[in-house]
Amino acid sequence: MALFYILSGLAFYFFASRKFGQKIGLISSTFYLFAPYHLIDLHYRVALGELAAFIFLPLCLLFADLKRFKLLSLSICLLVLSHQAISLFFIPMLFVYCLVQKINVKFLLSSFILALSLSAFYWLPVITETKYTRQPIDTKVVEFWPMSSYIYSPWKLGLLWQGPYGKLTFPTGYLHLPLIILAVYIALKIRKNRFWVACFFLLFLLMQSFSKAFWQIIPLINNFQFTYRLMVIISFISAILAGIFFSQVKVSPFWTKTVLFLVIITSILAWSNRRVIPEITDQTLAVDLPLASTKYGEGFSPAVPKWVPLDKPWSSVIPLTHAEILSGLGKITSLSRTTNTHTYSVQAETPLRIQENTLYFPGWQLFANNQLVPIFPNHLGIITFSLPPGEYNIKLDFTDTPIRTFSKQTSLLSLLVLILLYVRPSAPHPD
Repeated sequence: MALFYILSGLAFYFFASRKFGQKIGLISSTFYLFAPYHLIDLHYRVALGELAAFIFLPLCLLFADLKRFKLLSLSICLLVLSHQAISLFFIPMLFVYCLVQKINVKFLLSSFILALSLSAFYWLPVITETKYTRQPIDTKVVEFWPMSSYIYSPWKLGLLWQGPYGKLTFPTGYLHLPLIILAVYIALKIRKNRFWVACFFLLFLLMQSFSKAFWQIIPLINNFQFTYRLMVIISFISAILAGIFFSQVKVSPFWTKTVLFLVIITSILAWSNRRVIPEITDQTLAVDLPLASTKYGEGFSPAVPKWVPLDKPWSSVIPLTHAEILSGLGKITSLSRTTNTHTYSVQAETPLRIQENTLYFPGWQLFANNQLVPIFPNHLGIITFSLPPGEYNIKLDFTDTPIRTFSKQTSLLSLLVLILLYVRPSAPHPD
């Protein structure tokens, strides 16, 4: 996480220094690194995907400005792999930014197509196979936070971003907001800066509850879960607006240093050590840990296969074996087990109905003596199957569905194209 944080600062510095010069680039990079949400992701939420996205947002703009086709494609691809939800909003913004900067449309489309093809192995199965999980049910309602939570924190005079019961606020930044307001004034005079002001206010409005209809109408984004995730992009924009302000207004070195000191100190103070809850003992953890994912774990419910009942996501008793006979007489011997392949030897004296204690999901296939055997989820979503009397070598494989195969082949082919472009730098590409 610390590496992601450092890399995000370096990436933004390279982008901002090219845009505003080295001095202003350093100033705006400080605003980026010490944006409250950036540090909340690092310190409180431990959101690895969003922290990685902080790296690739500035790189996408940097390589778009430089018209570096391969690096732009790779940066967009890595952004998608880092965080799909952030990508859904940033990629259209990037496209509009490039149009505003009058970057060649052919170059843009080629970069986007290659990037999406490179990352197809990830996003295409997610989009097409989400219907097999509970996510469409459990995340169809996007959560909104009060507008005040994006302006100030109600705890410790606004200097603590997490309350006593773990609730978070996501302030834009006590120094960021005034500079954003001043940047609006500057944008009214300098037309080229209006794009970022418009993006900031558009995203800020989308985080408010009155925009609920928008979230429900537009496909895909209704799985966004929390509108405060847009603070990743808003933190990025606020740092750019800080750069715009300092590049257009002459500020004395004393006041520049004072502002930067306040930006840093108001963020550092929020890194207070949260006291240990005395009611939570070792015994509490021992009892709760086996069911922690269900009771407290964020993201468990949406990821569960749709065949699993939410009131019984875990077995009340930990199974003694990986496979067990539900009916009939016979013997099961476990031979080997990896994440994708489970093998058994089965001796069936009578017709058997067997439960293999793995949650069913499309892609699991069972072979008995190399013959495909139908499997189905039972009332708990666990794989079950039947065998007639006899001796069997059983192999349960998690295989690729057609869409997974297609997406992997697409990504592999795109990777080969990218490698060829690097091996043959003189090969034509749309600049």
